[in-house]
Amino acid sequence: MQFERQKKQNFWTNYAVRLILEYVVIYLVLKIFQSSYDTSSQLGEALLGLIILSLLEIALALKNSLILYVLYRWKGKEEAVVDLLASFKKVGLPKPAEYYLDADGYIEDVLKDEEATQDAKNFVSLIFGVLTAYRANQMIVRGALYQSCLEEAIKRYQASFH
Repeated sequence: MQFERQKKQNFWTNYAVRLILEYVVIYLVLKIFQSSYDTSSQLGEALLGLIILSLLEIALALKNSLILYVLYRWKGKEEAVVDLLASFKKVGLPKPAEYYLDADGYIEDVLKDEEATQDAKNFVSLIFGVLTAYRANQMIVRGALYQSCLEEAIKRYQASFH
């Protein structure tokens, strides 16, 4: 069993260990390539290198998120929603209720529904696994986009019963 506080603590612990390891690697690289005439402090240069590396990682993450979002808005969302909707119908998921806080609510309803088929329960378990993997791996943008597709597919699926 794990609590939310532990997850946050593990995230920050892992982040701190990562920063320390990156700093040590940068420092060692600077030490290895230090000339005998170099009198500057590798400690300060390693810190500057760590800051530059962190800024570069942030810039790359922002670029990747922007590209992912543009592709999602351009074509990806509609294709994903159509595919999910087709799967909902194929598996025979039960009719969604009128209101949910998020897609997790519908997943829980299907899992608790005694009349739902085992295929339906397996399918929503798979979806829940994907959402959990995105959340656990800090894939915030991908998780939010998938959640958005899932919610739109559930809305359309619910409307198909009228």
